[in-house]
Amino acid sequence: MTKTDIVPSDTGMDALPAIVESRQRLPQLSTAVGTLEVLTQADKGLALELSNRIDAELKAIEAARVRLVKPLNDHVTLINGDAKEEKKPWQALKDAIARKIDDFAFAERERIRKENERQEKLAAEHQAREAEKLARQAAEAEAKGIDPEEFIPPLPPPIVPRVESASPTTHFETGSVTETWAWTVELLPGREADVPRMYCSPDLVKLRGAVKSGLREIPGCRVYEQRRERHSNR
Repeated sequence: MTKTDIVPSDTGMDALPAIVESRQRLPQLSTAVGTLEVLTQADKGLALELSNRIDAELKAIEAARVRLVKPLNDHVTLINGDAKEEKKPWQALKDAIARKIDDFAFAERERIRKENERQEKLAAEHQAREAEKLARQAAEAEAKGIDPEEFIPPLPPPIVPRVESASPTTHFETGSVTETWAWTVELLPGREADVPRMYCSPDLVKLRGAVKSGLREIPGCRVYEQRRERHSNR
């Protein structure tokens, strides 16, 4: 949508008296903030008063926003809740299919891995037997004063038959699915304490609770007093 396509609406923020009045006060407060210098305690009091007035304007704007969007949000929440409930049985079916496919895929990958390991072991054993056979022939030739390299061929590399995985893409009537595999990790229930320290993050909630309880020194942390403002209107 271009700027020329935008149609002003009298149902938005512009139509609310609180917003109109807030905009009228903005230039005066902008000038006051622009000329503000905090050099004395009295200046600090004036600055806090200005901040309090601005806070009131922000609250008025937020209240106006909530007044406009709350009915819409309530309706959206209702629709989202209904849709979530409608999806549950369908998602359960999808999850059941995923578990069955995962079980098969994992078993198939394990079967292929074991079969390829078996073939590699057989090939290695065959290669060792052939090497031993050639070594005996070479020893016999040398005993007869014959150079074994003249008639004994070098041992060729082993041939290892391999079982290949199925294509990662499965085609069906309504589309296709391509599988990818990636390593991941999950925490084992009750084993959190076994995770190495290097993979753990500090818990800020617990740290703040400790400081609030009176702890003033924590290794790896800076414990300090932070200025906060509490505004009250007369």
